[in-house]
Amino acid sequence: MNRFFLFLKRNIMFVLILILILSITMGMIIYQNVSAQPIADGTSDVRQPDQSADDQHDASSDEEGDPVQISGFSGSVINDDTLLLTWEVENSGEQDIVSSELYYISQDDQETWLADVSNHTSYQLSQSAYQFESGENRFRIVCTLENGERVQAETTVQIAGVDDVRFEMSFVDEGLQLQLTYCSPSGSDDEIPLASYYDVSDTGFTIHYVGNETETRGDMTYGTVTYLMNDAAVAPGEQSFTLSFQFPKLGKSYEYDVRYVKNEDGSRQEVSTDEQ
Repeated sequence: MNRFFLFLKRNIMFVLILILILSITMGMIIYQNVSAQPIADGTSDVRQPDQSADDQHDASSDEEGDPVQISGFSGSVINDDTLLLTWEVENSGEQDIVSSELYYISQDDQETWLADVSNHTSYQLSQSAYQFESGENRFRIVCTLENGERVQAETTVQIAGVDDVRFEMSFVDEGLQLQLTYCSPSGSDDEIPLASYYDVSDTGFTIHYVGNETETRGDMTYGTVTYLMNDAAVAPGEQSFTLSFQFPKLGKSYEYDVRYVKNEDGSRQEVSTDEQ
């Protein structure tokens, strides 16, 4: 025993280092055993499932895609009687388009249905059929989606035309002087209305163009066209005919029922001039 203590005394540094190494080793073993035990979650008793990459993809695909867009909606007058509307419909979302419809929008913002354009990217409208007003005309396309949502776009088209149309008749030596006054936006195509007649009571009538006068005031041009209805070969008595003034480029016409009396001495008396 004395030798053992003597050995420890002589090798005190070695013994201390050995004790330190053994202590560190035992501490690490104890720490690993303790940390390996499960720790109860005190915040929740419900186990939350992990979300896989596929689940994340499905969730993102449920989000609403880009809305349906109507682009490039525009219109122009391509000839004397035709208005052309063009557009593109882009659908990058998941909502199907149930219908696409074209409307005319009045000045008081009322919709007038024109056509179902579900399978179209352009549409032509006849000016003579629809009689659109001169100036700016509004058109609207409405796409209805399967969820009931409406996607729409509007455009305006400048249409040349005539307004403030008035007819006057007077008697001259050769017969009847017929005048039509009207106004149109300045810069639009000048068009002289063409006069014709039908449903005449006597075949002796002939019509002749006399002239057309125009005057520009502000942004409007005012015109007066004059025709002569010669009745020299017409028998005395009450006569009647329907007079028509046509603007071919605009697809517009104005008609008037004329009645008058031709006396034996060649004088004339107006009975009526009614616009149709």
